[in-house]
Amino acid sequence: MIDYIRSIDSEKFDRICDAQNLKFEEAIQKIYSDDDFFNKVYDKYEDIHKNIEKELASQIGPYDDITVSDAQVFVRPELYRKIRIGLGQWSYDDERAY
Repeated sequence: MIDYIRSIDSEKFDRICDAQNLKFEEAIQKIYSDDDFFNKVYDKYEDIHKNIEKELASQIGPYDDITVSDAQVFVRPELYRKIRIGLGQWSYDDERAY
């Protein structure tokens, strides 16, 4: 967003800075540290909304069709035993059953 502001429409950003009594670099830092100020600046630039939404859609798109079972993992009994022993949850009864 910062690069976009600097390259396209710095005059609009200068007006925002003036209204807040901030120098350009101070305002840039404030964007990163103050959510309210970030939202104020973000709302002033409609085209940023479009670019960000487009970029997010392209990055998130491959994950749209993931279901809960896509992350299913099978663990062999040997590994399950080691994990439970490491966590201190392996009992004498577990060992006998194993």
